[in-house]
Amino acid sequence: MPLVRSHEQFEFERFEGVYFWMREGANHILCKVSHEDLRDRSARDGDDASLTDTFMRHRHRIEKIASENYDVADKPIDLVLVHGDDLTPLPM
Repeated sequence: MPLVRSHEQFEFERFEGVYFWMREGANHILCKVSHEDLRDRSARDGDDASLTDTFMRHRHRIEKIASENYDVADKPIDLVLVHGDDLTPLPM
């Protein structure tokens, strides 16, 4: 079952990344994308946007990746990570 956005708020942790909540039915799932992965995405976009701006610009895609990662997990997980290679795939 796909995850959906739980609420608009997100937590920008200075040394870790951006945490955001999604849900599956009544279950709330914590998700995270790292600062490094957001910097890589911003560099690929060719701009000098803040990490918060980059997160907001790509939030829909980040949430879609989190949902896909949650769906393929073998067991329930407490934290869903959005990896840089999913957010910023290498060009072919």
